[in-house]
Amino acid sequence: MKEWIVLTAIIAGFAGLFTGIALYAVPAIAVLQYTIVAVLIPLCAPLSLYLGIATWKRKGGVLGYATLMATSGIAGVALGLALMLWVFD
Repeated sequence: MKEWIVLTAIIAGFAGLFTGIALYAVPAIAVLQYTIVAVLIPLCAPLSLYLGIATWKRKGGVLGYATLMATSGIAGVALGLALMLWVFD
């Protein structure tokens, strides 16, 4: 059972990654370049993922699962934006 939860969290992370990459095309994101927000976005990813895993282990059930999926997506979006803002720009 736990293998499926981890697999779906990985899939949610990749979906978030591609969403973050697609968000780079939004003109409002270009305003964030060369600001402190561009530094804080990648720092959000590991913190969000840690909180999701900790909640999933502590709470369990549907709430823990939903939190893990949401934080995996948030971490993916943050990493996708960081990839586009820092690496490809």
